[in-house]
Formats: sequence, structure tokens, C-alpha cells
Amino acid sequence: MAATSRVHRAIATSPVTSDGFFEYRSSAGPETVHISQSSASDAGLVFGELVGAANWDETIADNGVIYVTQAGHQAQAYLEQAGTFVFLMSETLTTQQLKSIAVGLAPMPPLTEA
Repeated sequence: MAATSRVHRAIATSPVTSDGFFEYRSSAGPETVHISQSSASDAGLVFGELVGAANWDETIADNGVIYVTQAGHQAQAYLEQAGTFVFLMSETLTTQQLKSIAVGLAPMPPLTEA
């Protein structure tokens, strides 16, 4: 999926937050994926109801366990890696496509000050 993106930063609740929301849209079609991230310790507050409400299939990948489900017309996936919880959802992609995206996610390297 060739993608254009819009990035929305969450309101910071502390000076060092990694919360964010990313939306990727295909430039060649209707495909869209929404990716949200938060601290793994805060994930229950934001995603607890979503994660607890569905039956999730799990896949072991190099970057951790990836959980996927089909919730009505929406494919959903999530994983936790390096202290970050990531939630993906799409109304145009399949659970397999979300799983493929999740497998390719990697933690951002630490920022160095110049």
C-alpha cells in the first residue's frame, strides 16, 4: 500500500510522552489504517475495553505476540513491544494485512541530543 500520512499527536500528560495517533491512507485506493500508540503501562486506561471485548487470535513474531480480530466490519490488531502498546485498526484492510504491518513495526531508536 503506497501511503500518504497524517500524524496527530496526543495531548501530553507529562513532558516525556510517546502517545500518538497515525493515519495512513493509500494514494492509489481506499485503503486506510489507523495506528495508535501509548505507554504499555497506560494501555489499559485507553484500550482496555476494546482489548477485553473481543476474541483475539495470537501470532508469535520476532517483535512479540501480535493479536488480531475481526470486530464487525473492522479489522483490529495490537501488540506490546519495548514498553509501548500499539493498536491498529482498519475498515478496508484484512486482519492478515494488519498482522503484516504489525510484524514490521520496530521501536524507535533513542534520541540523542545534539
